[in-house]
Amino acid sequence: SRYDGLQCMRAFAALLVMWAHIKFVASFGPNPLIASGAGASGVDIFFVISGFVVSMSAERLNFDWRLFLTMRLCRIVPFYWLMTAPIVLFLVMAHRLNWHSLLNSITFIPLVDFNTFSDPALSFGWTLSFEFWFYTLFAVLMAIVGARALAFMAPLLAILCVIVSVGYRGAWITPSFLFHPLTLEFAAGIVLYQARKLCGVAT
Repeated sequence: SRYDGLQCMRAFAALLVMWAHIKFVASFGPNPLIASGAGASGVDIFFVISGFVVSMSAERLNFDWRLFLTMRLCRIVPFYWLMTAPIVLFLVMAHRLNWHSLLNSITFIPLVDFNTFSDPALSFGWTLSFEFWFYTLFAVLMAIVGARALAFMAPLLAILCVIVSVGYRGAWITPSFLFHPLTLEFAAGIVLYQARKLCGVAT
């Protein structure tokens, strides 16, 4: 199947992420390879795959930004909220849940504090904050320029990331979050999708 390659990459990335998280609660001894931070690279692979898959999805939906955003939300939000609910309940009963964490758990916005991030109750879901920012920006760009969003998105992200990283020194963390270098991994996925098309490979 034409999706086999993506599925294999996703499985590999998932194993890397599991490896990274297992090391938080288990000791693997002195082996430097096992004890390394290589497992965290699974998140980077997921972000690149996300840029690729989102590009493919947008094109198949004829760059209908409303349908695109709706499908992205329906695909991720219900399951994430379902997984978050028991953790929120536990934290409430233990009097350990603050409103910053609750708000971020519901809205994927880790910016309710002026100069710091607010972790979600389900801490492993922090990557979704970047995912939803990427989805939203892509949808806005599609609403403005339609199909040309596929050509504009990666350069726009790259330019804004450079501007913020070089020129922004303010205390407000929002610009540094929105244009964090991690977003360049989504841009890389878009570029790979376009390169695949230019090479005449069916998607």
